[in-house]
Amino acid sequence: MVKKFVASVFFASLIVSQSMAQTETVFVEGFEENDAEMTGGAIVYSMVDEVAYENVPPIEGSWGIYVEYDATTSNYWGQAALNLPVPQDLTGVTELRYSIYFLDDSATDGNGNVPVRSHLNPDDCLSFDYIAPGEWHEVVLPIDPYRSANEMTDFGTIKMVVSAGLVGSGRFFIDNIYGVRPTDPTELEIVKVYGLNETNPGEETPLGWTQDASELPPVLGADYATPSEGDNCMVIQVTSNGVRSVKTLQTLEDVDWTRVRAVYFDACVTDDFSTWCVIRPYLQPSTGGTVVPVEFRGINNYKGEWRTLGFSLDLGAHMTSIIEGEEFSLGIHHDNGGEANTADGQNILIDNIRFGLVSSFCLAVRSFEEGSIIYQGDSASFSVSVSVTMKGESGAAAITEVLPQGWTAEEISHDGVLSDGVITWNVDATPDEPINLTYNAVSLEPIDVQPIWSGIANEETIFGLDSPMFFSEYVKATVVEAPFLANQVELDGVISDGEYNEANVYAFDHDASNGNTAPGVHISGNEYAADEENVVFHVFHDNEYLYIAADVTDPSLSFDYPDQSFWNADSVEIYLDGNMSRTSAIEGSRYGCQLTVVGDGRIAASNNKYFPEMLDAASGGKYMENGRDGEDQPVYWACGAKVKEDESGFVIEYRIVKDAILDPADRTQIGFDVMMNSSEASNSGVRTGKWGWHCSRADGSVFEPYNNESGWTLLNLLEGQTSINEWSLF
Repeated sequence: MVKKFVASVFFASLIVSQSMAQTETVFVEGFEENDAEMTGGAIVYSMVDEVAYENVPPIEGSWGIYVEYDATTSNYWGQAALNLPVPQDLTGVTELRYSIYFLDDSATDGNGNVPVRSHLNPDDCLSFDYIAPGEWHEVVLPIDPYRSANEMTDFGTIKMVVSAGLVGSGRFFIDNIYGVRPTDPTELEIVKVYGLNETNPGEETPLGWTQDASELPPVLGADYATPSEGDNCMVIQVTSNGVRSVKTLQTLEDVDWTRVRAVYFDACVTDDFSTWCVIRPYLQPSTGGTVVPVEFRGINNYKGEWRTLGFSLDLGAHMTSIIEGEEFSLGIHHDNGGEANTADGQNILIDNIRFGLVSSFCLAVRSFEEGSIIYQGDSASFSVSVSVTMKGESGAAAITEVLPQGWTAEEISHDGVLSDGVITWNVDATPDEPINLTYNAVSLEPIDVQPIWSGIANEETIFGLDSPMFFSEYVKATVVEAPFLANQVELDGVISDGEYNEANVYAFDHDASNGNTAPGVHISGNEYAADEENVVFHVFHDNEYLYIAADVTDPSLSFDYPDQSFWNADSVEIYLDGNMSRTSAIEGSRYGCQLTVVGDGRIAASNNKYFPEMLDAASGGKYMENGRDGEDQPVYWACGAKVKEDESGFVIEYRIVKDAILDPADRTQIGFDVMMNSSEASNSGVRTGKWGWHCSRADGSVFEPYNNESGWTLLNLLEGQTSINEWSLF
């Protein structure tokens, strides 16, 4: 091919952002001078070409690498590799970035995006992006401190999985690959915390560790491989795919979490491991809100040979809990192929767990006034606090707080100065007593997108929350309120006289003709008018329980389902986020749960955990009183179900133990949603329709809530007490 050659480009430019530490960009490749190609996976053709040939606006020079892929004829999980023509030493970079542009004729998922996973050698996924065709998208790969210092000396390959989970074809350009490197990087002290050479007292589990969701506990494993440190190591016994397998015990005794910025550990698999395996850590406060990062590291090719893994840990969202002394766990999550799903099959080895700790620093934690909520389209005003403590010796603290665009601050404490949307404080901080800097944040206009706060304390990020809870206008229209009542309910699938008197009653529109917006959103399948098929639910609470009764009208009932896929039968699903973690994936515990009951009561499940056969109720319906997430978990819900006598629908009653799902126990607002699965007698065993109470994103597009707590609406537990004339009942 004929190319226009320009002078070789390799430069570093300084970036100084407001209230941010100084970094430099290190240019890697722009394809102006060098040829390259992408091969493997779903790639069928690639070449370096001028972006203008496809009417793509330039982003860096005139040339990029043009790639065609077809995931309909190849393994779309296969990795494609872009081998750069000039490998470079990128030691010290904390981010690797590149820009990608999908052409408009590329196939997309249901949300109009192309999913792309980005990897570095040997098999490490560092980002997962959903990219809309027709515009440049910058992919950011976070580089942890260990990789930055030890594995970026000869960087030359980017791998990716194009269209992961989507069978389709398309075309894209890649351009402008560069690294970001701090000019004055923070030095970390590497401290070994878990040598995994001893057991917990009276147990066979390694000291400081226990099992989480795994069927088998961890044990010591020097018999499998020579330990990387000391005379023993930890064995994770693989029993299923995608499990949060092991976690720490009493970490407050083992590490100062306020200083933690990274974790490193050695890992490998045993010789009998016959399939792929990847691994990642996760963070788990005792109050819930588990964080599992997108990124993972591959260890399937390391059989008996240790690989050191490093992960940066962002503790910002948890820092308030940490400084208040809340217990905190580090866990290990693994993902492996289906062949490994045997209790006596294959093992993962872990050893030499170290933490990267900062030394003396200024710890600042932001928090918002309790109950601060922002609804899209409204204005807002609430108090903000920044708690400042000097870790180490006392000293001067320079604090800057950047307000979201369109916001201002009033009543600023400690002589703080507001200028151009930035509050600046200069105070003397100590390790003994925190200084609480406060101000009132006020939006100057209606809020369209979630506002984000940011700030720096002596070049350290301000931890804590970066925004109050933000909800779409559709959430505001679907908030459910449960009054406090003393009604007596029998769980039999019948709404009897007096059971739900004075309870609040809500109805699905169940009609997509009004723009398909909440309440009552058509998610998929057949549509029925509201007078043909809908859901009406009753809700209240008392001292012990939350009660919800779903009264379903359905023109064609079908309760059969294949292979326990109960969502293919007429059924109701209740979603509860009892700790308001609003995580992007359901926690799968009593604090973040999905409670499903088939309409005739033949099966009930919480978080896809099934229960023994339901019992017969005196009404002719069914009931269940032992709802839990496993035999070692507490019972936290019960239900009753019955088909109506005229077969026009069915009723499902839920009773949820408040003390079991609420965290903290006095919480009065939780995440909540209701979904209905619809099947038809003429097509038994197939879900023919799906509806939800909320199920709308901020932009009004339909939202699939079953695995994402962040999109659920809200339920408020209203105040009240048992009236005195009811005391004789107790």
